[in-house]
Amino acid sequence: DAQARYRTRKTERHALDFDDLEQQALDLLAGNSDVRARWQEEAQALLVDEFQDTNGRQRDLVQHLNAGRGRLFIVGDAKQSIYRFRGAEVEVFRAERAAIARHGVVCDMSTSYRTHTPLVDALNALLAQAMGTEANDAEPWREPFAPLTAARIEATLPQPAPFVEFHLGAGSKGGGSLDRAAAALAVRLRELVEGGAGKLGWGDIAVLCRSSRAFGAY
Repeated sequence: DAQARYRTRKTERHALDFDDLEQQALDLLAGNSDVRARWQEEAQALLVDEFQDTNGRQRDLVQHLNAGRGRLFIVGDAKQSIYRFRGAEVEVFRAERAAIARHGVVCDMSTSYRTHTPLVDALNALLAQAMGTEANDAEPWREPFAPLTAARIEATLPQPAPFVEFHLGAGSKGGGSLDRAAAALAVRLRELVEGGAGKLGWGDIAVLCRSSRAFGAY
């Protein structure tokens, strides 16, 4: 069994991985009241950023240090939870947020100070359709869209604004959808380059991919 061999190899090398460090720290705090009290006294307040990417074990570590004394401040956005493959549970963030709402203060930051009203309105309309506005119990990891409000009324640009195109696709991610998206982009880029869109050349174009797995298609 691979896990048994891995554990044996760690023991032979007197090594710990990140999971071991988390679990042994949690076991120490949970099982030793003197150590727990010492670190609770040491931590006058706790600030945990990116809380949407924590898991249950990390939450328990924080709770042992906080000990329900109202000294915990967390920052997070469920829509930015991207480490599920590494054990992050966005449900942990939601539960902690609900607990804070019962006994503390939740501050929703829904005002954008970086973007003007026309762009925020356009993004609100676009993302509300793409992400949906209702929670889905069948997919608890998905976070419904929440609109933003712009603090700036109009853009203050020193020159005419560039144009932006959004191309929305429909359907699943399987069945060659990546190849179809790459082909559609290639068609559009050829139209722009060969259609006389200013002085645009192929050397002016960059394609940004979410991961290297898309390189083959593009």
